[in-house]
Amino acid sequence: MDNLYLIIGLVASMAMIIVIVVLALRLSDGKRRLEDEKRSKDEALSMQKEGYEARLSELKTSHEKALSELKAQQEKAVAEQVAAVRAEMTSRTEEILKAREESLKTSAEASIKSITGVLDENVKAMKEAFEKNKETQTATSASLKTQLADAVASLQRQTVEIGSKADSLASAMRGSNKIQGDWGEVVLENMLKQEGMKEGRDYDAQTTLRDEGGTIALSEDEKRLRPDFVLHYPDGFDIIVDSKVNLSAYYDWTQASDEASRNDAMLRHLRAVKSLFWDFWGLEFAGEEESTAPSSILPGRSLEFGKSGCVGMTWLALMLAEARQLRIDAILVPGHMFFRVNGVNLEPNREGYYYSDEEYRKKYADGSWSGYEFRPLYKKQFLGLVAFDMGNYFLESNPENALAWYKIASEFFPAYPGVDKNRRLAIEKVDPRKSARVR
Repeated sequence: MDNLYLIIGLVASMAMIIVIVVLALRLSDGKRRLEDEKRSKDEALSMQKEGYEARLSELKTSHEKALSELKAQQEKAVAEQVAAVRAEMTSRTEEILKAREESLKTSAEASIKSITGVLDENVKAMKEAFEKNKETQTATSASLKTQLADAVASLQRQTVEIGSKADSLASAMRGSNKIQGDWGEVVLENMLKQEGMKEGRDYDAQTTLRDEGGTIALSEDEKRLRPDFVLHYPDGFDIIVDSKVNLSAYYDWTQASDEASRNDAMLRHLRAVKSLFWDFWGLEFAGEEESTAPSSILPGRSLEFGKSGCVGMTWLALMLAEARQLRIDAILVPGHMFFRVNGVNLEPNREGYYYSDEEYRKKYADGSWSGYEFRPLYKKQFLGLVAFDMGNYFLESNPENALAWYKIASEFFPAYPGVDKNRRLAIEKVDPRKSARVR
């Protein structure tokens, strides 16, 4: 029984295997048939595509050929139409231009005749007027020629007279003290008026001086004292101003043709100006001991006492230069001062010697050099140096006064060597305790 079951099971298994094999074979055959059908369809499609492409190429070629022929036909037709229109327009234009040319020719001939007729008449009238004007102009030219000759001769005479008067004036200005003085008075009075002063109120001109009792004041040689101007100050104080002019060297300077002559004339002019300080004011050069005194430094005191040192004379020169808008520089060397004009060093004395910087260096080589030598001093520096000298003068005799001067010097020229040191000395002399606090 068991064997029967086993046999049945084997038979069933074999049948199952056979069925599976048969199904597999059928599936394989179906797949192959499908592949063959697909391959056949692909080949048919490929052949159909090639046929379509060939047909499309033929259609495209045929279409392009037809389009080209059509375009050529259209261009030919258009060209023929343009040529026909152009020929027609040319013919019509020629006819119009020819007709217009005839019309313009006729109109121009009429206009020219009209114009030339009037022009002929005008030309004839102008010719007659020209002939008449020519005759008149000939007569007028002769008269003008005579008048011009007379005018030229008169101008030449006037030029000679002006030149002669100018020479006379220049000669008088150079040689006549009276004329130079009158000219100086005019210039001085113009300066006073430009400053807003009024004659009779702010100043009097050519007035005779009188004393308190009304008696006319006389000079040492018994002559009346008549200064050019007397300036009146609000506080009742009067200042006498006298104009002094020397133009000989100045004229030579304006006429100099070379630099050497110009410099020589300038030096002579400066000496002439300096002589006003020495001769007119009767100044004397202060000695070594007097040169640092206020009477030799301060301009007003110098003029009052008739003595001045190098600082005072330089100060007077700077004041005069500033009033006349001239450039004069104050130059410092150890223990001395002079002024410089146009690069030339001038001594502030009556002789007016001039030395080079090298000569000054040798002359004052043993002095105490401050570092400010040979450099033009600014106005504040110069005033500070003056205040320093005044402080030195009063340091022993009046230390309080000296201290006041040193204060001015420290404000105007604080960098000058010795200002701070001497100020401390003055403080010590005035109040030793305060000096200790300052230290």
